[in-house]
Amino acid sequence: MQIVIQQLIHDLATISQRFKAARA
Repeated sequence: MQIVIQQLIHDLATISQRFKAARA
């Protein structure tokens, strides 16, 4: 279960970075 949570956090961080890059 912890692996799934870590994967979700990693995906969220990646999406957040892309979103910031797209807005900049």
